[in-house]
Amino acid sequence: AARPIITTAGGPIPHYFTNELNAIIADNGDAEGFASGLRFITSNPEKGNQIGAGGYELGFRIFNYNSYSSGLFELIR
Repeated sequence: AARPIITTAGGPIPHYFTNELNAIIADNGDAEGFASGLRFITSNPEKGNQIGAGGYELGFRIFNYNSYSSGLFELIR
């Protein structure tokens, strides 16, 4: 299901995701920012659906086995 992602900016998250485009991203350790993201999604269901669809598309394009296997195959060659 294309549910919106709410996360913190740790690790590679900012490299892959864009706040309010394909995820809601709070600063690391910012509990209020994280809660604000939850409130934003519940108060704006249409925008939440758009963000969820963006995250789903990103995940399908970048994080599926076809993407990984073709890159791995090229690396091995």
